[in-house]
Amino acid sequence: MRDRLTALRKVLDKETKEKEAAANKTVRDVRVLLLMYANRFCIQAVEAVVAFFHKNPQAEAYFAIIDVEGNAKVIGTP
Repeated sequence: MRDRLTALRKVLDKETKEKEAAANKTVRDVRVLLLMYANRFCIQAVEAVVAFFHKNPQAEAYFAIIDVEGNAKVIGTP
């Protein structure tokens, strides 16, 4: 009985590891694509901040809504 349970657990563990590996690969691939697009948006956002402070040198803060598409969990995860 113990041997059967051990064998079953090994099979389940193997399946779980394979699913996790596939999910991690997908996340890595998505991150690469998002970084290509995110860099363009980041550059635009930084340029907007710099331009704002050049026009308003006495300003203490800058607030903006940045249009970013994509899965926030994927974008925010290092």
